[in-house]
Amino acid sequence: MNFTTKKVFKVLLLFVALFVAAPLVAQDFNFGETLRNFGEETGFAQMFATEGGWKTLIMLVISCFLLYLAIVKKYEPLLLLPIAFGMLLVNIYPDIMKMPGEGGGDGGLLAYFYKLDEWAILPSLMVS
Repeated sequence: MNFTTKKVFKVLLLFVALFVAAPLVAQDFNFGETLRNFGEETGFAQMFATEGGWKTLIMLVISCFLLYLAIVKKYEPLLLLPIAFGMLLVNIYPDIMKMPGEGGGDGGLLAYFYKLDEWAILPSLMVS
């Protein structure tokens, strides 16, 4: 893109942000409630509300360290990256491991991935 195209794109983006998105967000947006919901629905609430919450913090630090080793230092990235990302997901959002029927709701995402792998659907999707 040349200089004038970038300027036009920025002006269009600003127009959309000011006149389209801002009124929609401003109607029902409450920053405090959003932060409270984020804290209650993620693993961050477990770090401070439960007795063994420090374990979650340690696992988050370890997963971030493994991500650093995989991405920046390039130490076995094909091995460390999926392991570290899985650790990060499970410790930030613990309900992702929930099995269907537990707690009266649907299962978590990883439970459905497990079922796809158990039924041999997922490996055939990866190969094709």
